[in-house]
Amino acid sequence: MNDQNKARLEFWNERAALGLAAGSNDMGLKRLEIENICKHLRGCYKILDAGCGNGITAINVLKKLPSAKISAFDYSPQMVEEVIKLREEEGILDDRLEVTKGDLLAPPFENRAYDAIYTERSLINLNSPEEQMLSIAKLATKLKPGGKLIICESFVEGLAEINSFRVPAGLPKIESPWHNTYLSLDWVTKVFPDYLKLNEVDNFSSTYYFLSRVVNAWIAQNNGEEPSYDSPINNLSFSLPCIGTCAQTKTVIFSKFQQN
Repeated sequence: MNDQNKARLEFWNERAALGLAAGSNDMGLKRLEIENICKHLRGCYKILDAGCGNGITAINVLKKLPSAKISAFDYSPQMVEEVIKLREEEGILDDRLEVTKGDLLAPPFENRAYDAIYTERSLINLNSPEEQMLSIAKLATKLKPGGKLIICESFVEGLAEINSFRVPAGLPKIESPWHNTYLSLDWVTKVFPDYLKLNEVDNFSSTYYFLSRVVNAWIAQNNGEEPSYDSPINNLSFSLPCIGTCAQTKTVIFSKFQQN
């Protein structure tokens, strides 16, 4: 394991016990991600959570989809321990949420086939677009024919759109975190296995990011304050339709071609 991977693993091990904030301090974004993933998982029974973190999303999926069963993995042993603790606290049976340590480049649960596989800001922890596409290809082999691959990740195009509003407003550019490699939408939607079909790009977070990273940030700066994630302006986005632009986090949905 190289130094970058060691530092990244240590970072996530330290955040494992932070509950809802383990994956991000932005609770509004986490709420939107869970709702969006659940929407795209409707009708799916056997599900794989690839890079599950501490299991918050998996638990919420199981609550919203009572007939579903989830296999989950994460490369952080501390995150896996937190999933097991949370599963016990929530009274989720082991056969509804199975979890193990695993790598996105060598996914566990061999000889399994799933109705749906989802990632939630886990592919961004790989080192390069090439590794990300390799992981997508390996995950897709675990889909049943007609199964869905749901990629909920941060994208460079969305971040660039946010900055295109921030800079004219006198706000500093936002840079991606040191431990992340944001995906390229152009890359993901053009270079994918030929046994997958691109179904949709869902810009579900667009309104939230525009209000939180541009409007709320501008007001806070003018008031000499740090912007707050739980600002009423941010919360307003939950009641508004998507504006389309500024969606740093997008969900890309593929399906696996049916066998003839």
